[in-house]
Amino acid sequence: MDLTQEDSMTDFCQREGSIEHLVLSGNSVTSDTFCKLTVEDAVRSMESKFWGPYRAIKAVYNKL
Repeated sequence: MDLTQEDSMTDFCQREGSIEHLVLSGNSVTSDTFCKLTVEDAVRSMESKFWGPYRAIKAVYNKL
């Protein structure tokens, strides 16, 4: 499933049976000093580290 796409997670949850645990171990983070890190890289990192898990938890919770 693609953590950056809410539909991908919703589809996954609909295909699967009961989900008792959710482990999100992968992410994609670009790091650099504050002044050198581009806004695009910072946004992509937040998509991966914060919004992706948020979407996944929401999709699993809405399935309950």
